Amino acid sequence: MKFVEFKKSLQEIIEPIYLFYGEDRYLIETCIKNLKLSSEIEYPDFNIVSYGEDANFEDVLTACETLPLMDKMRIVIVKDIDFNEDKRKKLIEYAKKPNKSVTLAITIKGETKPIDSVTFVDCNKLDATMIRRKVLTDLKDKGFLISDEALKTLILYCDYNLTQIYSELDKLIAFADENKVITEEMIRTLSVRDCTYNIFELTEALGNKRSEDALKILDYLIDEEDHIALIGLLYGHYRRLLMVTLSPPDLDNATIADQLQIKPYAVKIARQQCRLFGKQKLYILCDKLHNIDLNIKSTFTNTKNELYSFVFSALN
Repeated sequence: MKFVEFKKSLQEIIEPIYLFYGEDRYLIETCIKNLKLSSEIEYPDFNIVSYGEDANFEDVLTACETLPLMDKMRIVIVKDIDFNEDKRKKLIEYAKKPNKSVTLAITIKGETKPIDSVTFVDCNKLDATMIRRKVLTDLKDKGFLISDEALKTLILYCDYNLTQIYSELDKLIAFADENKVITEEMIRTLSVRDCTYNIFELTEALGNKRSEDALKILDYLIDEEDHIALIGLLYGHYRRLLMVTLSPPDLDNATIADQLQIKPYAVKIARQQCRLFGKQKLYILCDKLHNIDLNIKSTFTNTKNELYSFVFSALN
């Protein structure tokens, strides 16, 4: 089940077991909030129990066997657990005969295989259209406006992550003037750019041979990001560009996005950036990043020097 389907599904039935997964924390927390509201529990102190990531899973399942007190149902919530094979086996056994008066809600790090009688809810990032609709509605309720271009920039800066988008919006609302309008200039001045967006900007600068801008962005990334992780992100980005370039030209963005498990808008951006380099250059840059990745794992290579070496290769 997708995030956008979850709230409506609660009007029909509240399942005994939910497993929420995905990279957007805001979506997961929204699902938990909607579950609590839909349950109409009058005595939450007695009938809503929460566990953290270090919880003993046996204790969790024992809590699921406890009947609700002065309410029709009880919710047991377990957040961010390491869903290893042992916990998976125990959940499979519980799911065969769950307590019908209790809903178990589990949020996990990463993903896992489907389990019979467990409802999985996908809380991965929404697409730009859904994000736009939600943000515009929420801002309107607060009496604020944002232009289409400003919102598009904010979505890109935050890499489609609603958790980050709303964090930035809180800051932007505080700085908005009496007109209550959030402008693109405010976003460019005040908002923190996600590492993914900075890599996009770096790629634009390299493709257009803007060496001064490229080095400025690289210096920022070197100061702010883990170097080994940064190399991995760069390799992933340029490998994506290469794969988009190698895709048949008659394939539409949605088809390629589905094959690469990315957003259609990301394919549109990738196609634009591919033209700045060409197929042969992308082969060379991917190979360069792959070799850098191998070198830093097998030798005491200076990662900073390797990053500068990559940028100079891209500029030549």
